Amino acid sequence: MMKGFFRERVKQHAIPIKKGEYHTLWKTFYEHLHRQVFPTVEEEIYEMNRKKLTQRINDELAKIEDTLARIRRGLEKIEVVRDDITEFIENTIATDLADIYSGIERVFERIANEVDGHLPRGSRWYKNLLEQMTKQRPERPPVISDNTFLQLGKLLAFRHKVTNIYGRELKYDNTLGHAETIHELFSAVSQDFNTFTDSLAQHQENV
Repeated sequence: MMKGFFRERVKQHAIPIKKGEYHTLWKTFYEHLHRQVFPTVEEEIYEMNRKKLTQRINDELAKIEDTLARIRRGLEKIEVVRDDITEFIENTIATDLADIYSGIERVFERIANEVDGHLPRGSRWYKNLLEQMTKQRPERPPVISDNTFLQLGKLLAFRHKVTNIYGRELKYDNTLGHAETIHELFSAVSQDFNTFTDSLAQHQENV
């Protein structure tokens, strides 16, 4: 008696499945469970990375500003210290200038990896990376202007000298020349980066 009653209850709540539909039903059920366990939406993840990239760029710019302040203090000290201390200060400024380019380069690497999906390789990767930032891509506008590119190319060449030869072989006139113009160059770089991050925000609003 109970078995018959139970059988009727099952028949009332059962979903009829035609022959050959079992695989499709199981696939649909599996996909539903997968979405419940791993509730990811690709577009939302991309937007989250977009915001994270903007924050990392701003964090790097803040670090560079601290280095710029140190260079400014070094230039002020050179005017008043003895000649035998000048060389030491100029070596420090040269290292700071190299660090500034490296900080900018780290931003380029993030953009290349996270937006372009391509980071140059090979012995000239740093030059190719700088050139890559001037290109228009489907995912983004150019990151830097042509004028910024030319100025950064000079700073890149200077960074190469600082990291590959002894300090006493540097031309200190060149060091001071870069130091005196670095604030103007950084202002141009910051403006280019702000334009780039604004384009990321604009894309997010249009989605």
